[in-house]
This record gives sequence, C-alpha cells and structure tokens, in this order.
Amino acid sequence: MFPSRFNNKTNGVTPRRWLLAANPALAKLITDAIGDEWITDLAELHRILPLADDVNFRDSFRQAKHDAKARFARWVKSSTGRVLDPESIFDCQIKRIHEYKRQLLNVLQIIVHYNRLRSNPNFDAPPRTFLFAGKAAPAYTLAKLIIKLIYNVGP
Repeated sequence: MFPSRFNNKTNGVTPRRWLLAANPALAKLITDAIGDEWITDLAELHRILPLADDVNFRDSFRQAKHDAKARFARWVKSSTGRVLDPESIFDCQIKRIHEYKRQLLNVLQIIVHYNRLRSNPNFDAPPRTFLFAGKAAPAYTLAKLIIKLIYNVGP
C-alpha cells in the first residue's frame, strides 16, 4: 500500500563486493578471464569453471589468495603485534556471538586438535589459524561465556 515507506537494508556484504574490496588482485584475475559481468551478477562466476584445468590460471589464483593472506598477516602484526602464518589455513568466524552460530563448536574443535597433538606429537595436521571476532548482547550470559572460553583457549 505504501511502497515509499519501505527501504531495505542488509547487514551483510555481497560476495562480489567483498571480493572486490578484500582481494583486488583476485578480482582482476577473474575479470581478465571472464569479463566484468560477475561484478553485478554473481552467477556469472560459473564461467571460471573451465579454467580449473588451466595450470596458469590456477597458479595465478593461488598466488592472489596467498598475497592477500600475507597482506592481512602484515596488517594484523602492525596493528596488534600478533604474528600469523600466511601458509596456515585461516579459519575465521566474524559475526555476532550466539549459541546457534557455531562459535562454540569451533572452539571445541580447537580443543580437540590440541588434545590430539598432546597425545600424539606426530599427529599430522595442517597448520591452522583460528580467528574469532564478535560481540554478545549484554544480557546474553551463554554468549558471553562462549567469548570467555574462546579468550581462555587463545594464546
């Protein structure tokens, strides 16, 4: 009845806008390979599937991703003093802390990995860096306990 009264907002960022901002080199590689239609239509990314067999494209893809991780690691070090290994798998959860959003399961996974390494020092696991960010509502006691657990498990 009153369409002018509604103004839609999203609390998220589209994957294509995220890619353009977070990894311009990878966005450029994709644009050079398939054109820029993917920027407004994410479904266009299906056009890179045939390039999975292209060794040069795969190498450039990996390099762009690695360079972005190294840039992020440098930023973390300069802003916090923490050192991240860009060769490790970055396992990130950046969102509001809720018991249903899996942060608790993720921190329990860290504890399982730690216990496996303690019981078997030869346990062959790829190096991982776990990153958490978020906040809890002031009265959300369980979410605040999850934050405390993450903090206590961390370095």
